[in-house]
Amino acid sequence: MQSTRPYGIKGVTDNARPPVIVKAKIGRKNEKGYPEKLDYISFVEPGEEGTPCPAFEVLGTRPQSFLGAFPSDETETFVDAAWKRYGKSGLKCRGDGEIGVDRETGEELQCAGEYNKDNPETHLCPHARPTEKTVNGVLKKYPPECKPTLSMRLVVPLAGSMGLVQLDTGGAASSVPTLWWQLAQLRRLAGGELAGVAVKVGIRPFTTKFGTSYAWHLENPSPEELRELKEQFDQIAPARVFERAAAPKELPPMDEAVEQDVYGLPDEALADERQIEPPVEERDPLPEDAPLPDEPFTGDDPLEVGVPVEVVQAELVYKRVLAASPIPEAKKTAAIAVMEANRAKADADGSLEAYADWLAQITDRVPRAAA
Repeated sequence: MQSTRPYGIKGVTDNARPPVIVKAKIGRKNEKGYPEKLDYISFVEPGEEGTPCPAFEVLGTRPQSFLGAFPSDETETFVDAAWKRYGKSGLKCRGDGEIGVDRETGEELQCAGEYNKDNPETHLCPHARPTEKTVNGVLKKYPPECKPTLSMRLVVPLAGSMGLVQLDTGGAASSVPTLWWQLAQLRRLAGGELAGVAVKVGIRPFTTKFGTSYAWHLENPSPEELRELKEQFDQIAPARVFERAAAPKELPPMDEAVEQDVYGLPDEALADERQIEPPVEERDPLPEDAPLPDEPFTGDDPLEVGVPVEVVQAELVYKRVLAASPIPEAKKTAAIAVMEANRAKADADGSLEAYADWLAQITDRVPRAAA
């Protein structure tokens, strides 16, 4: 029977956001505070400049690649590309080349126009053009405040199961067009369904007038790398602990006391883009928070003491439908992992009835093979 208790918060729980817990970078600040390119990938904690993430030490001191999976079918939920202008307080304006939006006032502004790396002085917005300033009697040229940037978020097992790894780039002549094209090709090869599809993220060298630089690129993992990635996901699959006792006939009411972990932080304190410094080439522009993908997960055998029969039946039906579906095997594996995580959460919250209803809904949405 469907519960009549109000569930969720309009505009809040329907806009769930995954945390970024690791930043993958091929640039850093040197001792003088200037951007410096790297010929390897560094993994650091967000907001902690130069602080390495211990979980990635297994990749070695100068890793050239890492393995992960796409978190959603919808590219726009995990990839963000835009013109962005930063100030000391964070992101000030973003646009698509035609219209820019002031983040403080909401005012629409003239954006830069078509990107021109050879002649940026032609950009329509003054913030997208280089500037000149006299410092101590010397005329110095400064790069534009506003630049094209791209950020991508991936599920990487080494980072843990409850967060994402993010890479950022301002390489409008290198990484951005390469990643955009490769994403389109991978989407086509995957039949339009990217969620759970494995990917290898690496760096490639290219030559500029300043010497050798490095850009992000994507490729398909080898069979050995796919096995390695699956083992990593298996290690972070949520473990379940069952009490060997009969489930109560009626669950106690949800604790709705106001003092229970309720905080009144202002919206700007929660926005990633307002907590970082202006980006540099191949560095730190954070995208606007992307919503969690609405994807299923599965897990270990639900036939345990205390699990309602309705839940067991719903999971068995879901697994059969998944097994018969024509979607890629990688996505089926990811779907099974998500269901398990959701069941564990529902079991802990005492909301298995709502979980069973959710299972029925996502089962109906699994693509079926053509008749």
